[in-house]
Amino acid sequence: MTGREGDVLQLYGMTVSFHRTVHPVPCLAMRFETGGRALCYSADTSYHDGLIPFVRGADVFICECSCFRDEDGQAAGHLTTVEAGRVAQAAGVRRLVLTHLPNAGDHERLLAEVRSVFEGDVTLAAFGLSLEV
Repeated sequence: MTGREGDVLQLYGMTVSFHRTVHPVPCLAMRFETGGRALCYSADTSYHDGLIPFVRGADVFICECSCFRDEDGQAAGHLTTVEAGRVAQAAGVRRLVLTHLPNAGDHERLLAEVRSVFEGDVTLAAFGLSLEV
């Protein structure tokens, strides 16, 4: 089973919807909803305003964050810390989880940069991380 932008699937009691991202190869963000709760996953994407309504009000937003504030991820289809934070803030998400992190650099700096524009809870994805939605 594969999704396409605009598809809405019913899967194991969840509603799953898809949104095309801005990436050099086709890529889809995903939104999982059940019981009045929502988890969104950005997948790979560069900044675009269309992502904001798709993740609006999510309890958890797992967002790729491949670049620091002073880097440019646009051509590669990736977000900076500030862009990820701005999407989360504008969408009013409750918790932001940064994933697809840079290979080099201080990951604590990622958190500080995101917190400069996002007022909610933010954490770094890590192996074995468990979240309640």
